[in-house]
Amino acid sequence: MMINIFEPIKTEKNSGAKERVLDAAEMQFQLHGYKAVTMQEIAEALGMRQASLYYHVPQGKEQLFVQVIERRLARHQQGLREAIDATPAKLREQLAAALTWFSSQPPVNFLVMMQSDMPLLSEENNAYLTRLAYQATFGPLRQLFVDAQQRKEIRKSDVETLAGLMLSIVDGMSYIRTHQPGAPPTAQMVDTILSILLEGLYPRKEASAEF
Repeated sequence: MMINIFEPIKTEKNSGAKERVLDAAEMQFQLHGYKAVTMQEIAEALGMRQASLYYHVPQGKEQLFVQVIERRLARHQQGLREAIDATPAKLREQLAAALTWFSSQPPVNFLVMMQSDMPLLSEENNAYLTRLAYQATFGPLRQLFVDAQQRKEIRKSDVETLAGLMLSIVDGMSYIRTHQPGAPPTAQMVDTILSILLEGLYPRKEASAEF
């Protein structure tokens, strides 16, 4: 199936009460993961009875998780696209804008979500969120490398691997900011990462002296 990464992810317009439910659920899923969170815990975080929570999501926790991730991915798609569009068509600037955007948001933990949470869902919901994740995050990053190759800005490489690497870097930056005391500023981390990615770790060869 062809996925159009430029097509906006459509989400329902929610009431204020539903948005509060999604906000509370997103925080719980982010802190503890899909499997560990119960509907009772989400209801308690909202100060409501569990039965009242089912008014908003009659199908229960899986429906709530899908709506939370759907909303989060729509937010990331829009923010990522705006950040990239605001930069020149140069790979380093575009990647810097993407990494800076992700760093400005609550951690998503893409790898944990894809490896631990998604397999617990129904086959239909797993496929749906996987498609949205590609459309919102992986696809746009992949396109940056495709465009850079077409501009002959970088050599031909496996763009799938490069896009996956960028998402793992996003998770790594989130971990450093959260768990490492005295973590460097975001701009410094981004500059270090892109210097390594685009220029490598090996020392640069000195230009031959001219006589």
